[in-house]
Amino acid sequence: MTSSRVLLSFVTVALTVSCGGGGGSSGPTPGGSGGSGGGSTEVTKDFTVTPTGLSVSRPSNSDAVEVDMSSIAQSGSVTVTQ
Repeated sequence: MTSSRVLLSFVTVALTVSCGGGGGSSGPTPGGSGGSGGGSTEVTKDFTVTPTGLSVSRPSNSDAVEVDMSSIAQSGSVTVTQ
């Protein structure tokens, strides 16, 4: 369960970074009419997320637990249209 949370965290970060992380508003552009002028831009980003370190300990006695992360990886593609 812990590895699933770690993997989900890494995928979330990768998606945020690959999308540019920018915000924006849905209002009209400054100096524009807000109409449907111009074309849209589409960007596709491929990503792979592989953790490099993980610290896990037993709650009962705080002993370290070894985790094999060699098979933990996720990849995908994100398409953003603006």
